[in-house]
Amino acid sequence: MESFHFQAAPYGKSHLVTFAPIIRKDEFVGCFQKVRLRDEEQGS
Repeated sequence: MESFHFQAAPYGKSHLVTFAPIIRKDEFVGCFQKVRLRDEEQGS
């Protein structure tokens, strides 16, 4: 499984969200989540 990314805009601010699965002994055991504010300089 690979991580996947999406953009969300809660409360009117744009965020970049990444989810990455945690696999142990070929079994899914959880998920790592990273949320970052999208830089205004990157453009929308």
